[in-house]
Amino acid sequence: MLSALSVTAFNGTMTGRIKDRSGIRLATCSAGRGHAWKEAEEAYRKSLQLLHDPADQAQVWHSLGNLLSRQSPRWKEAEEAYQESLQLRHDPAHQGQVWHSLGNLLSRQSPRWKEAEEAYHKSLRLLHDPADQGQVWHSLGNWLSRQNNRWQETEESYRTSLRLLPNPAHQGRVYSSWAGAIVANRPVDEYEEAEEYARLSLSLLARDLRAQSTVNGILARLYEAKGQYSQAIAALTAAIEADERPKNLKQVRERQQHLEELRRKI
Repeated sequence: MLSALSVTAFNGTMTGRIKDRSGIRLATCSAGRGHAWKEAEEAYRKSLQLLHDPADQAQVWHSLGNLLSRQSPRWKEAEEAYQESLQLRHDPAHQGQVWHSLGNLLSRQSPRWKEAEEAYHKSLRLLHDPADQGQVWHSLGNWLSRQNNRWQETEESYRTSLRLLPNPAHQGRVYSSWAGAIVANRPVDEYEEAEEYARLSLSLLARDLRAQSTVNGILARLYEAKGQYSQAIAALTAAIEADERPKNLKQVRERQQHLEELRRKI
């Protein structure tokens, strides 16, 4: 069932663009919380029934695709939602954003990696705003980082993303991705660079608890791989503290268990 607020938003005849758009906003807010995915999907589909402008419908189909893409059993439905969005609105900016989302979806399916790369490059050809291009280069770098024979392209993608979008929050996310990619895929003798990028990310995202948790988790893995267990413990403790505030309890428990394992190594 939709929440009381959502029902109110969709109740009645619902005439007027402002009321219709309120349904999109409600669905988008719900989509950020895993336990509310069903409610968000209902709101998006109700919105599609109420909206008559193809451009508005295309926006909702894109958002619905993003929601479905977070649920692996529904990736086919997500792709279909993106295709609906592409058919309804043809301006380059919208098309470029949807191809970016489609690239992210396809990049999670290794048999379709060639299609993912094509989607990213199509997005870059369509988008003209440097900020939008910077986001795509970040995603492309993340995908390339999982292929060891393309590391030079990975780093060039991250550099391009940083150059195109100098926003501190974006830069912090890129440095976090870059550090994580090094720790996950590169030899230990390259970890000094990863530590530098992680520290940069922490300074740029000082108020972002989720980012603090992620980056400190990267540092913990880095120090553990180097046998620096005291520093690994300190980093993992910081990651747990950041996790506890947003109540990410499952990850907190997993990290606490890992913390005990690290302490036994000292």
